[in-house]
Amino acid sequence: MGFNNVALLGAGTMGQGIAWAIAAAGKNVILYDIDMKFVDKAIGAIKKGLTKAEEKGKAAPGTADAVVGRIKGTTNFDDLAAGDLVIEVVPEVMSLKKEIYTKLDALMGPDVILATNTSSLSITEIAAITKRSDKKVCPRNTVRY
Repeated sequence: MGFNNVALLGAGTMGQGIAWAIAAAGKNVILYDIDMKFVDKAIGAIKKGLTKAEEKGKAAPGTADAVVGRIKGTTNFDDLAAGDLVIEVVPEVMSLKKEIYTKLDALMGPDVILATNTSSLSITEIAAITKRSDKKVCPRNTVRY
């Protein structure tokens, strides 16, 4: 299955880097956070980094505009429904993740993969709140854009 639209929850440092990488790979990103100032800051940092790369000749002219043009920022949770893949990158707080996955499970189609960037919380516990807990294991490096 290919992914053209990736919904990304969390516009912090990690979310910014993931959004940049996915948009640079030619995919559309729906970048969500609870406050537009976080989204705007992330998109601005991506634009700034790519503009510097262009100025130094490390990126082709127009790269910044092309990459940033593939990122749609939002604070509307329902906008995530356009994603073919969801990647959650929110703080490591289990209650927050459970709340998000409950909402995502209701919003997203049954074939949409819900992925987490957690490094310390139980994937099994997070997946248990969804109706797709059987899809909780995704070995590293198996998702292809």
